[in-house]
Amino acid sequence: MGGSESDCRLSDPVGRRASRFLRGVLVAGWCSAALLVSCGKVGEPLPPAPRLPLRTKHLSVAQRGPFIILQWPKPNVQTLESLGFRLRRIDIYRLVQPAGTANQPTAREFADRATLIGSVSESQMRPVKTGEALTYRDGPIGRFDQRYVYAIRYVSTRGQSAAFSNLVSLVPCSRVAAAPENLRVQDEAQGIVRLTWDPPSRNIDGSVPPAILGYNVYRRTSEEHTFGLPLNGTTLIVGEQFRDRQFQYGTKYQYAVRAVSRCANHFVESEGAEAPHIPQDTFPPAAPANLTAGSANGVISLFWMANTEPDLAGYNIYRADRADAPEGEWIKLNATVHTLNTFRDETTIRGKTYYYKVRAVDRAGNLSPPSTIVAQEAQ
Repeated sequence: MGGSESDCRLSDPVGRRASRFLRGVLVAGWCSAALLVSCGKVGEPLPPAPRLPLRTKHLSVAQRGPFIILQWPKPNVQTLESLGFRLRRIDIYRLVQPAGTANQPTAREFADRATLIGSVSESQMRPVKTGEALTYRDGPIGRFDQRYVYAIRYVSTRGQSAAFSNLVSLVPCSRVAAAPENLRVQDEAQGIVRLTWDPPSRNIDGSVPPAILGYNVYRRTSEEHTFGLPLNGTTLIVGEQFRDRQFQYGTKYQYAVRAVSRCANHFVESEGAEAPHIPQDTFPPAAPANLTAGSANGVISLFWMANTEPDLAGYNIYRADRADAPEGEWIKLNATVHTLNTFRDETTIRGKTYYYKVRAVDRAGNLSPPSTIVAQEAQ
């Protein structure tokens, strides 16, 4: 009875429960109000992004000079998006081991120990067609007594990481030729582009002489992003020149030449010496041969041997009143390129003698030298 108010509260369990309830309501109301005020700024935390099982199984690795080249096919972006995965980039990971390590790491060991060394962005992938090769170049190589293990994985715009690709590994060679030097490309003759270059002076580790077995020559168009198979096929080029006979005039090409060295039981290419070139047809056909003429019923007929150039478009036929007429007095009788190796001149006057010559023309507009001149009286 004579106790204080505080003593009553402490000693009354029902009162204490009611007090705690009221305080809880007030606190809950305050927290709700606070959340309502701040909901536009913070929001609820998102769950961790899942690891998706999407991956490529076609990652490959090769040494090229002092670099390690990774290649894999560009994924089908539409297929990934149909699975809810919008690709942002492809990350490249590397694990370095001593060269004598007995076994390649397991996928778990690689995931725990590998380092992210670079990425290929969506914008870098965009010009490449689905299924064509994407490439990443790692290096230059710092040490040749190590094994380099690689894998890649897709990353989405939401930060989702796909599973790692297949693992690939390589122990690089040091006695590999450096790149050839001073690649020169020129139009040599009709249908021939000639490449010449200087041999490398050393190996990539600085040793001499360079370990050269031969060379491979490559060519791509401006629309292509990687070089295909060597133009020389499976036979290495011996010597420092090559003639390309399988090109199109007017097409912008990029040529490359790589030296080839032997490394243990396989071959390694050097970095390439590269040069752009647009072949231009400036080579005229040969002069038409064996031009002859005859006349009947006021018509003069011409005959000559057909030219054999693969890019031949046809012929131009010219007439003058005398054999030594200047060039400006020779009249071209055909309005368009004449495709036959015979011609009938029906604009003659009987009893008058005319002089004729023929020039071949190719698809690039190059004119041959004139044929021999023949004279014929219209009869």
